[in-house]
Amino acid sequence: MDNRGTARIGASAASRMPLPRLLVWVALIASLVVNVVLLFMPSRGGEPLFPYDDKVIHCVLFGVPAYLGLRAGLKPAVWLPAMAGWAVLSEILQARLTATRSGSVWDCCADLVGIGIAVLLGAGFRAR
Repeated sequence: MDNRGTARIGASAASRMPLPRLLVWVALIASLVVNVVLLFMPSRGGEPLFPYDDKVIHCVLFGVPAYLGLRAGLKPAVWLPAMAGWAVLSEILQARLTATRSGSVWDCCADLVGIGIAVLLGAGFRAR
């Protein structure tokens, strides 16, 4: 019930969540969707924008959601191994399920570097 004595219908956890925290969750979900879409869409081919641009992209594709998950309050002991597991699994799936992509140990390393950077940034956030 609200302060006028009327019941709030459909009040969800999201509607009670403070706006900044809700925005972190929205950004986290969006970053995970972008992660999946970019990892499995057909390869664009052609010349790279700069040397190792694909490694930078992998680093960002895994670092951003890893960091946002920490900011959202997910338990690091669960979230970070899940992200690392997804890094490995996504490379296996790229090799097995796509015609224009291949699995790469170096891409997986870049994914893990992104997660590591997120841990460093997240540790600074948690220390405050």
